[in-house]
Amino acid sequence: MGREQVLASMRSGERGWDEAHSDEHRVNLYGDDDDDVAVVVGRWRARGTNAGRAFDYAACYVAVWVRQDGHWQIVSDQATPIAPTG
Repeated sequence: MGREQVLASMRSGERGWDEAHSDEHRVNLYGDDDDDVAVVVGRWRARGTNAGRAFDYAACYVAVWVRQDGHWQIVSDQATPIAPTG
């Protein structure tokens, strides 16, 4: 799904969450003085319904964050589906 499809499904109120969390985080900081870039690797898990259909989704993800003017902003996120566990 693309960004607009995901946002539209959330706005419609048709998506319900029974579980949504991220774990198994590994964070690597990069930068000269202030650790201006963070690369986060983790696992995402979500279960619920979307448009009346059940979903059970798990993925490994890599997210890149940049600190600008003292605030962290995500600049890239990539997820690869994996088999849900437990």
